[in-house]
Amino acid sequence: MHNNRRTPFSESKGSLAVIFGFLRKFLLYSSLSTCIHNFIFQNQEPFGPFHGLIRNHIHERRSHVTPAQLTIVAQKGDAEAFAALMEMHQSRLYRIAYAYLHNEGDALEAIQETTYRAYRTLKKLKEPSYFGTWLIRILLNYCADERKRKSRFSHVTEIHEPSSWDRPEDPDLAAAVSALDRDCKQIIILSYFEGFSLTEVADILEIPTGTVKSRLHRALGQLRNQLETKGDELS
Repeated sequence: MHNNRRTPFSESKGSLAVIFGFLRKFLLYSSLSTCIHNFIFQNQEPFGPFHGLIRNHIHERRSHVTPAQLTIVAQKGDAEAFAALMEMHQSRLYRIAYAYLHNEGDALEAIQETTYRAYRTLKKLKEPSYFGTWLIRILLNYCADERKRKSRFSHVTEIHEPSSWDRPEDPDLAAAVSALDRDCKQIIILSYFEGFSLTEVADILEIPTGTVKSRLHRALGQLRNQLETKGDELS
């Protein structure tokens, strides 16, 4: 009897092949992870002369529709529309994933899993205009689960090194944010580093706006204390 159980890796690999189905013939000539990494995150051209034509085609289609309309098309099974939507959010997703996981490989894996989960459940999204909010929520849930999973196998503190995801010129601030508890870190990353309004943060985290405000107040207090302590140590 054959074992048909699929591993998370095989599921992610298979789903990405579906999502980027219109690139399938070109993916045959290179590693899937390398192609996706270069295509999404480094703006390189892993597919040679064909890549520019494909990218231009996506941009041409996208320029005539709103993100909500593009989401509706993607919900009907259009892989190109879904790829275009993911491209719109690629940089923000990576920054958030890296801020949580502090490792490029883990961040890329988080993006792949988020992409897979989003594609698999896209038809369940009732309000197409909320695609971005919904997508970030999927990513945050994955990152939280991943950190919990890793903590079971390690007695070391979660923060192994300062993160410099968005403020390389201010390592003290990056380290202070990294040391925040999960709730406070979410608020700071989403509101300050990613520029979401308090209402948008509330939608992403599915909590009342008042809760966002109280967590933000607590987070800023923790940051102030950490930075003041750091300053005292250096003086």
